[in-house]
Amino acid sequence: MDHDPIMDTAAEWLMREIDGLDAGSLAARDAWLAASPDHAAAFARMRQAWDAAGGLVETPVVQEARHAALSPQRRSRWPVAAAACLALAMVGTAAWWTLGGSAPSMERTVIETRSGEQANATLSDGSQITLDTDSRVETAFDAGHRNLVLVRGQAFFNVAHDRSRPFIVRAGEREVVAVGTRFDVFAEATRITVALTQGRVRVEPAGTASKPALQNEGTELGEGQTLVFQRTSGQTLITRDDQAAQTDWQQGRLHFNGTPLGDAVARFNRYGSRRLVLDDPALAAMPISGVFEARNGPAFAQALAALFPVTVETRSDAIVVRRIEKSTDR
Repeated sequence: MDHDPIMDTAAEWLMREIDGLDAGSLAARDAWLAASPDHAAAFARMRQAWDAAGGLVETPVVQEARHAALSPQRRSRWPVAAAACLALAMVGTAAWWTLGGSAPSMERTVIETRSGEQANATLSDGSQITLDTDSRVETAFDAGHRNLVLVRGQAFFNVAHDRSRPFIVRAGEREVVAVGTRFDVFAEATRITVALTQGRVRVEPAGTASKPALQNEGTELGEGQTLVFQRTSGQTLITRDDQAAQTDWQQGRLHFNGTPLGDAVARFNRYGSRRLVLDDPALAAMPISGVFEARNGPAFAQALAALFPVTVETRSDAIVVRRIEKSTDR
């Protein structure tokens, strides 16, 4: 039997996550996810399939395959894929689409932007998506479901009202459940941010929406609230922010309010071809506030030079921000 090596690796990471990842393993998993959009998409699909299996994944035969897959003595990744696929076989074709199969009535769409691009799309239900630079959304709609995965990047959703089909957006370890509302989701390597501009949404652990008995685990947001989920620590923070600060990226502006400089630089690097580079890792922790043009990294770098003890070196391929060392002369 042939196997997709990316899907096999995704399955292995999922099994290891279920059993618990230490900080080093979590960093390694995130690095693998960030290495390719295909990695992130495979992991999201494997998780959806696993969640769809529900309690069946805890049956003895699946547990045996799972423990075999995670054994240090394993010689290949096949037992991992076998465990996941075995769970899928138990729940039947209802979950198979998440691994690339197709249900007869399932409508699937991929919306993607490259670095520097933005895009607007209208879905078959009338919902609208605005996709930021270097982002990808995958959708799977049928008569009873509106499921989406934000594989990477940032998207603003204007959801068409349909109480019979909740609109569920999954981003990493969290999913947002809405009926008819407007909200923004940003999936970064270290955190997931959900900002609500109209209506109400519920933010839940991934897979919860498919298990009605667990829906109370979610956090409900009201208009103007922003939820930040820290992917490493698992902590959640809810604030009430200026709505423009959360959606102004659609107008080409980035808002920072005490944002670590490393995160701000990462935001700019999603837009420009000339990357910003911090030559001293300690600079990444410095807080930065202000409103800047998203596509004008050089102006942002010059602002840093005016605000902080740094200099800016412009190269053909990068803009390097260097710390100014304090003089030791007396």
